[in-house]
Order: sequence, then structure tokens, then C-alpha cells
Amino acid sequence: MSEETTSEILETEIPEDVAPSVTDAAEQAPAGPEEAPKQEQPKRELPSAIPYSRFSAVVSEKNQAKARAAELERQLAELTRPQQAAQQADDLPDPSKYSSLEEYKAAVREYTHATAQSLASRHSQQTIQAAQQQAEIQTLVGGFNAQAQALAATNPQIGDAIDIFRNLEQDIHPDVFRDIVAEGPGLVWDIVTNQEVMDRLIGATP
Repeated sequence: MSEETTSEILETEIPEDVAPSVTDAAEQAPAGPEEAPKQEQPKRELPSAIPYSRFSAVVSEKNQAKARAAELERQLAELTRPQQAAQQADDLPDPSKYSSLEEYKAAVREYTHATAQSLASRHSQQTIQAAQQQAEIQTLVGGFNAQAQALAATNPQIGDAIDIFRNLEQDIHPDVFRDIVAEGPGLVWDIVTNQEVMDRLIGATP
């Protein structure tokens, strides 16, 4: 083949409808799986009636009051300790009623033993009562949590109210707290969403 023939072949233009196009190839390429649009999580609106701004102030005031009460109890203990010592001395056997030192020592040992038994019995009763109360509280809390979980699944705002109530447990009288838990999460919602009731509840006595 001559050089002129080769040159003519190279210079021959390829028709546009025949020449492959990079753009066409890209357009004809199979499209990948479309990404599913991200669904925005619904915003949980908190109850407008819950006084969130008041909680930190209330808790701070309660902590300060507890600190002052603890200091007053310490001062009271310092004042009453001499009186308790004097009372205990009055309860000891009277040495003048015994003819010998050995008899007096025996009476003191008997008094000490009786006092120790009385204290042990009192402590045992308190321990039993505390265990019974703890068992009752655990039963109540178990039922309360089950109800709270079911309600929070249908209404997240109730879950928020219950969380607030739990955070204030230390500032509510134990007996009052137990009574509210026994009534169930519905009462908690009514309490937390009412500022006046909340103010009365904090520090309330049964």
C-alpha cells in the first residue's frame, strides 16, 4: 500500500453518528441504586408547662437547706452530748447500794449486757423494717417502670416528665414519693406539668 493511500485513510473523517461518544456511553451506563432519602427524626417537643428553668434553682436551694440542716444537727449534737452522758451516768448502778467492789462491778456488767441486748434488738427490728420497706419499694418501682415505658412509647412527653420526676426524688419526702409512684405515671405527668403543685411537692411532708 502506498504512502498516499495510507494518508488518505487516516485523513478520512468518521461520521458523527458512527463515532463512539464518551458522553453517550456515560448516559447509557446502567444507573446504580438510588439512595433512599434520609428521613428526619421527628422533633420531640417538651411540655411547655414544665418549668425546666426552675429545677436547677430549686435543687440548689434544697442542697443549701440540707447543708444548713446538717450543720444545725451537728451543733445540736454537741450541745446534747453532755446531757446524754449525764443521763447514762444516772442509769448506772448506784455504788452506795453495794457492799463490795466486786458486787458493784457485777451489777455494772449486768447493766452493760442488758443495754447491749436492748440496742441489738432495736437495731434488728429497724433492719427488718428497712428490708420490708425496700421490698415494697422495689415492687412499686417495678410496676411503675413498666407502665412508664408503655406510656412513653405512645407519648414521649410523658417519658420526659417521668425523667424530671426521678431527678427530683432526693428532694421529695420518701413517703410522698412512694405514694406518687404507687399511683402511677399518670399522676407524675399531672404533677410535673403544674408549677404550683411542683413547688408544694418539693419538701412536702406526708
